[in-house]
Amino acid sequence: MKIAKTVVMLTLALSGAWVSAAVEVSFVKPDQFIDIEGANFRRQDDYLEALQKHFQKVGETTLPGKDLKIEITDVDLAGRVEPRRNGTDIRILRDRADGPSIQLRYVVSENGVELRRGESRLRDLAYMTGFNSYSDGDPLRYEKRMIDNWFKQEFGPANAK
Repeated sequence: MKIAKTVVMLTLALSGAWVSAAVEVSFVKPDQFIDIEGANFRRQDDYLEALQKHFQKVGETTLPGKDLKIEITDVDLAGRVEPRRNGTDIRILRDRADGPSIQLRYVVSENGVELRRGESRLRDLAYMTGFNSYSDGDPLRYEKRMIDNWFKQEFGPANAK
């Protein structure tokens, strides 16, 4: 009986710690972001939702068992939105001045104890060079690569806490 009770208590304790780990992503005043305009038939909310999901996915993989809260305070997508003659807008990628940028604040905690807090400005001025594992058809491929690189640099093995 004692063994069964101990197993149940241990299972609950472990599952509670695992379940509590989460990645929360919020946007602070997104209507004031530098550039999150829709183009190519996409809405601003579609971009924000895709960025949110990507931060959550990478955060859960990079920091398993830890809670991560991210507040995104500014977004500037790669390229610039320009009008076309037919009345639709298109995002044009030209040079490094058009590189993606995301400003954010974050807090990492575990079991309610804050481990780390910080602010970062993610930038990728060389966004059109090098290998990108995301499809050419992904409208956020440059931003996703930048986010992946930030997680590696900020929370990789050399910076583990």
